[in-house]
This record gives sequence, structure tokens and C-alpha cells, in this order.
Amino acid sequence: MRIISDMRHFSSRSRPRWSSWSLALLALAGLCAGRGPARADTPWSEFRRPTDDGDAKKAYGTGTVIHALGREQIVIPSAGATIAYDPSTGEELWRVNHGGMNASARPLFGNGLVYLNTAAGGMKTLAVRPEGSGDITGTAVAWTSPQGSGSRSSQLLLGERMFHVGDAGTATVLDALTGKAVWQKRLGGEFSSSPVVAEGRIYCPNQEGQTFVVTAVEPYEVIAENTLDEGCMASPAVYDGALYLRTKGHLYKIVKSE
Repeated sequence: MRIISDMRHFSSRSRPRWSSWSLALLALAGLCAGRGPARADTPWSEFRRPTDDGDAKKAYGTGTVIHALGREQIVIPSAGATIAYDPSTGEELWRVNHGGMNASARPLFGNGLVYLNTAAGGMKTLAVRPEGSGDITGTAVAWTSPQGSGSRSSQLLLGERMFHVGDAGTATVLDALTGKAVWQKRLGGEFSSSPVVAEGRIYCPNQEGQTFVVTAVEPYEVIAENTLDEGCMASPAVYDGALYLRTKGHLYKIVKSE
């Protein structure tokens, strides 16, 4: 796919529009950071980690709502632990004390497992069965893997395969059921954005402005590499047959040739 020749760029000064569920989820994730004075418009708030150590409170990932074992759960990553809550009451359902801090990857759910990334330190990448109550670290961790794990990019769950890119530019595919690596390749550059998948291809932009295109099924291979000026920190978006990439200075819309 030749995407550079099809590139049309434009600058956008319009304000972003948020859906109501996005705002609700962001607000809910924020409330978990610590308990404050009760307010009439706050359904619940809960201490996530009662400590005065600022580093132990750091987390940047968005929570994920899942339905498992007949109940809804909102899974919130944080420094040192990931905790699942009842979305209606704020009751803590379970937690995994996996270590690490600065977690930014969103939890993924599939194959009956919750997939987590602990960022700096800890178990790195792990899969957890969302069952039981209280501390389930010793009973519900299905597997852990340090291979290719990064601290900024979120993973992609592709059926029984997980794709992720490390901070230093190594792409890794894990068996999502066992955690074993099935493919790994050095792409190059430094990565902060998360990859996206569309039409059987994975798009991976780095901070230097290179976008690597990788097949989303075995045998995995890099099939294209394209470069934009200024570099990418933001994750790409896919909508209505187009790929959107935001560099440090422009927003690009990429479409197929007519």
C-alpha cells in the first residue's frame, strides 16, 4: 500500500468533541485516584492506594469496562496494582499487585483474560483471569512476559495473538493464551504512540516520523515504511476508510488511490 503519495494534510483548530461515555469513563478513572469530600453529583469515590508517595499514585491509562462471570467490572490500571471495581457502587472486586509505575496502556479483554502492562518495572506484560475477590495475584495470573514490553504504547489484541511495540522500537507478537513470543522484529526509532490495525495491516508510527506497516496475520512481516516530517507522538485513528496521523505540526488524512 502506497500511502505517502496519497497524503493530504490539513491543520485543525477546532475543539475536540467528546462523547458522554468517554467523559463518564474519564471521570470515573479520575475518582479512583483518591477519596475527596462527598458531593451530590459524585455517585462514589474510592481510595485506590492510600499513600503519601506521589510516585506510587502515578498512572495514565484509561480504564476498561468488561463483562465477565456474570458481572460488569471496570478495570483501572495504576502504579503497583490494577484494580477492578463494581461500576455501580465503587466496591473493589479484585486487585493484582503486579508492581511497576507510570502505567499508560489501556487494559484489554479477550479469551477470558484481562491483559495488562505495568510500564516501568513490575511484571511488564501479564494476563489475568478476572475472577475471585480481594488480592488475586497468587491465584489468577495466567502468565507474565517481559519480551518487547514498553511503557507508553498500548497493545493490540488480535484474536489469540497480542501485538505491541517497545519504547526502543522492537515489535513483538505474543501468543495471547500462553505469553510466549511468536515473532519479533526491530523496527527502529523511539515509540510513544500506540499501533492501530485496519484491513489486515498494523500501522506503527514512531517519534521520528516513520510509519511501519506490518501484516496483522502470520507470517508477520514489515511490508511498507513511510516517513512524515516532525514525528508522531499521538496514536493514529481510522475512520471511514481513511487513516489519520497527527504529527507535531500537522494532521494528515491518508486514503487509498482512486
